[in-house]
This record gives sequence, C-alpha cells and structure tokens, in this order.
Amino acid sequence: MPPTDPVEPPKTPKRKLKLPQPKTVVSKKQLPWVLLAILALVSIFLFVQYEQAKSKLQNNGQQYYAAQTVRLGKLILLPTNEVPTIVTVKDVAKLQGQKFYVQAKDGDITFVYSQQQKAILYRPSANLIINVAPVNVTPTPGTGR
Repeated sequence: MPPTDPVEPPKTPKRKLKLPQPKTVVSKKQLPWVLLAILALVSIFLFVQYEQAKSKLQNNGQQYYAAQTVRLGKLILLPTNEVPTIVTVKDVAKLQGQKFYVQAKDGDITFVYSQQQKAILYRPSANLIINVAPVNVTPTPGTGR
C-alpha cells in the first residue's frame, strides 16, 4: 500500500465577526443633563421625605404635650379658656439664679398661662407639680398684646 498523505481540509480565512454595536440611549452630550435631572429628582424625593418626617415629629410633640396637659390637669385645676405656652427644660444650668427653677430638672415642663398670670413647673417623670408662681407677661412691641 502506498503511503497515504493525510488530506488536510482547505484553510478558510478566519473572519472577525462584526457584532452590531448597541445603540446608546443617551449621547455624550446629553449625559450631564440626564445626571442633573436624576439629581433633581432624588433631591425632590428626599425633600418630601424630610418634610413628612418633620410634620410627623411635630404632630408627635403636640400629642405629647397634650397628654402631659391632661396629666397635669388631674393634679391641679387648669384654666380652660386659654392654651398655655409650653416649654421643656433642656439645660437646668442655664436657669440658675431664677427662683422659679430652683428645684427644676432637665425634662421638666413649664406651662405658662399668660391671661391667668400663672406658671406651673411640672415633672412628667414623677407626675408631680414642682412649683406654681404668678407670672407677669409684658407685651412685646408690635405683637398687639
């Protein structure tokens, strides 16, 4: 038998496949404007969330003070014809030298009834009236009081 030459298949040139390029949705010129629009939308969303949280917190504060007024009303007869100005003691050290706040602690609440000329210092943690004193509220110019 004669030696056989292996037959090689003919070589085909390798072609590089050209895949279609994906079309970009945003061109390079539009990219800054798109980013700016996204940033604006995120800012608006966060602002709305902030305002809702602030409103919710304010409502919770009003509910807290309303509940404390009810608790105080069980200890002392409160004026019914006026809404008090309510202030929470945050730093008792700043109130040193004022007789009304001698026994005050942080967290105490002051109820000021300006028409009745009465101030009440109340400690919610102990459900206790700490002090009651007459108060003279002087009108501020321009308020009409």
